[in-house]
Order: sequence, then C-alpha cells, then structure tokens
Amino acid sequence: MTSKHSPGPWSFQNHGSLILDARSGSSQTLVAKVEVNTYRDEGRYNARLIASAPELLAIVATFDSYMGQAGEEPEQDSNNPIRALRWKAQQVLAKAIGFD
Repeated sequence: MTSKHSPGPWSFQNHGSLILDARSGSSQTLVAKVEVNTYRDEGRYNARLIASAPELLAIVATFDSYMGQAGEEPEQDSNNPIRALRWKAQQVLAKAIGFD
C-alpha cells in the first residue's frame, strides 16, 4: 500500500487539540487540529480516533491483502460475509487513500 499521508504513528496530545506525527526522529509535525471543547467531550474522542487512523488503515489493507491471497473476491451484496467485508474494506481504502 502506497500512501501520501504521514505514515504514523500519530499521537494525540491529551492536554490540547493537536494530533502529531509521532515517528521517532520526527520534528513532531502537526497532522491535524481538533476542537476539543465540544458537547460531551466528542472532540477529545474524535482526536483519538483520528490519531489511530494510520494503524486502522494498515489493518484494513492487511485484511484486504490476506483475503485476496486466500482467493476471496470482493462482492458488495454477497451472502459470504468475508467477501462482503472485503468489498467494504476496499471502499474504505479507496476513501482513505484515493486513487488519483
């Protein structure tokens, strides 16, 4: 999987609203800024979710690759849950990575 985003890991600074590229040797590059003063602390939880995005993306890409190696073709409306899940995984990958 080739991507154009900062590869991660990313970290969420719990005392603020910054999501930083946390790679060793990184100059703590800002990835995103999230408003944390929202209703029911949603901003804090949104920031945590965003900070976990590189790892989640890698898991989805690995699943897709393994299912391809196993011969499971993606099918949107399949009765086979693995094929349906692989189709959904590919949709998420396309949304996250884009193919431009």
